[in-house]
Amino acid sequence: MAGAMAVARVGVWVVVVAAWCAACARGLYLPGLVPVDYEEGAALDVLASKLTSNRNKVPYGYYSLPLCVPSDAKRTRSGAVKSRRVNLGQLLLGEHEYPTAYDMHLLLDQQCVRMCDSNVTAVALNKVRRRILERYNVRLLLDTLPLLTRDSANVMYRDVPRYVQGYRLGSVRPAADEAALNDSDPTSAAPVSARSGRMILNNHVIFTVLYNAPVIAATDEFALNTARMYRIVGFHAEVMSIDYADALAAETESGADAVHALCVAAENTGSSPKALELHRDGPSKITFTYSVKFEKSDITWAT
Repeated sequence: MAGAMAVARVGVWVVVVAAWCAACARGLYLPGLVPVDYEEGAALDVLASKLTSNRNKVPYGYYSLPLCVPSDAKRTRSGAVKSRRVNLGQLLLGEHEYPTAYDMHLLLDQQCVRMCDSNVTAVALNKVRRRILERYNVRLLLDTLPLLTRDSANVMYRDVPRYVQGYRLGSVRPAADEAALNDSDPTSAAPVSARSGRMILNNHVIFTVLYNAPVIAATDEFALNTARMYRIVGFHAEVMSIDYADALAAETESGADAVHALCVAAENTGSSPKALELHRDGPSKITFTYSVKFEKSDITWAT
């Protein structure tokens, strides 16, 4: 009898533990493992992870550089922009999720949005130049998907282009390029920056957001009678460097939005505008812009 009662107690505890585990499983959510559906026009949060380089293994925070900060960003007591909460694994890997000033809404294409005019000190400018020299990439996230850019070396693997995470902060171009542009004026000298190269900052980003519209079954009356939902399945980008100095000066004189006009012309014509070069002593103001376009994809869900 005692043995039977012991077995019964064990059976009860097994049922209780199984029920508790099932409840925990239902309440468990891991980002990236459950698809998120969005309505048309829904706000999309673009988050910044960190700055990384294949030359320097030390990651840096997104706001370690003078980039655009959203007006409603929460700050720490020291004034630094607060990161969203991340799990322990992300924290150990140096991952963060900082809010950014990118303003995106599902299926709303935007061209040449002026994000901010950032005032830059000499110390901050030198820091940006060092990060460019060390080939740092800016890592962003959208709906837990990492931003991807096509490899600058145009590497192909089995006829498929190779992509890297994040977009390149800038590039170092030979001073000879500038000299070639100044051939018409023999008195002009090509500016020389660190290690006899020109430090070029990529201050314009063209985002492409891939989306998918899940197929709705004809028998799903609830889905058929609610707003159409979409899923984000890809997040890609191209970068440009645009020197807005003349446009900013023109705006001061005329009041017209010369920055937007210059940016649109550069995108639409595919021409190479004058690149934004960072010298040791300037510029003291950097204008950041971006565009975003949405493309339908056959990918049903990406993690």
